[in-house]
Amino acid sequence: MQTPYPPPVAPKKKTAMWLALGCGLPFGLLVLFIIAVALMPSTSSTKVQTGKAAQGTAAPVNIARYAGKWKGTDGISLWIRGDGKGDFDAGSTNVSGGGVTIDEQAKTLSITSFFGIGKTWKIDKAPKSADSAEMTLDGIVYSREGAAGDSEEDTETGNSKAISLSPVPSAAECDSLARATLTDFDNALATRDFKPFYQASAKVWKAQTNPTELKTAFKTFIDKGIRIGRVIREATPTYQKPRVRQTNFSPDGMLELAGSYPTKPYKTSFEISYLKDNGVWRPASFNISIK
Repeated sequence: MQTPYPPPVAPKKKTAMWLALGCGLPFGLLVLFIIAVALMPSTSSTKVQTGKAAQGTAAPVNIARYAGKWKGTDGISLWIRGDGKGDFDAGSTNVSGGGVTIDEQAKTLSITSFFGIGKTWKIDKAPKSADSAEMTLDGIVYSREGAAGDSEEDTETGNSKAISLSPVPSAAECDSLARATLTDFDNALATRDFKPFYQASAKVWKAQTNPTELKTAFKTFIDKGIRIGRVIREATPTYQKPRVRQTNFSPDGMLELAGSYPTKPYKTSFEISYLKDNGVWRPASFNISIK
């Protein structure tokens, strides 16, 4: 029988401590890096709303009708994925991995990041099906480039081509990756030296930050003396199903791992994304919470 392990620091009230780091821009444009440490109730940043039919009953939105890569005649690019997340590049404003909100009663489509950055469009003409080639937002016609996550456009021929993503690692490999990243994080907290943690991260992440900024970002953890080493060594985490999804940062895709440790009274949860550098999966984003 697994013995639950107490968290290093028990919060005085039921709150969630989130640290969000990593890649934040779509379509390969790395011009902004956001690090946020906050205490807040747990909320979801991804939602697909439903409108109401004329009779007053709920009319579910079929996300598959909107899923795909879209290009507007004004140059704005949208990428709406089947999991309810999306990216857009509007020149001065860019969001990657934001929550998609579709309200067909209000005729609006929004893509908003966890930090509230985003954009809302008026739906003038919705796609009728998952095969629809066009939709109209804010008076601009958007053409679908391909099914979300299944194909991409060949820049030379303009035709779609299959994308070959890296396979999802085995359960043992995923566990090893997650434990290694969490151990590096715990060692950084213990020594107050984030250079090793920084060096182990993906090139995309390293290009946007440095060890000093990482130490500042984790100041709350350091000041509270939070340690997770014993939990990592002795407890067995429960994982959600890992996946590799398409991303503009790497042709190999992004590996996403999420899991939790049975600490009490509050569960310790983590979400880590990885990108391949020279064939090796390295962390590109990191979230940890005690709630």
